[in-house]
Amino acid sequence: MATKQMKNTVISYSLLFLAEIVIMVIAAAAQVMWLFWLFLALIIIEAVILLILSVKKYEYKCKKCGTVFDPHVKEKLFGINSGEIKKLYCPHCKSRQWCKPVKKNK
Repeated sequence: MATKQMKNTVISYSLLFLAEIVIMVIAAAAQVMWLFWLFLALIIIEAVILLILSVKKYEYKCKKCGTVFDPHVKEKLFGINSGEIKKLYCPHCKSRQWCKPVKKNK
């Protein structure tokens, strides 16, 4: 279950990306290509930053054995998603299970 803060953050970033895309389209239509490329680079940089932050922020809890573990980055990025859970390999019970995200303790 996503918290209200997470939903607000997702909505904020979605609106930001939408505004940047609108500016890119207007710039392309007006043939101001330096502005188009600037905003395209900005979108790519923001997407990479969000991806890195989301990978570092969560660990996962195995549904079968309850072990909380931090999978490899490759698994976090490319694991099968089903809503808010992800199918990952649990190092404790040695099987693929649906795992819930758990915020890391800092």
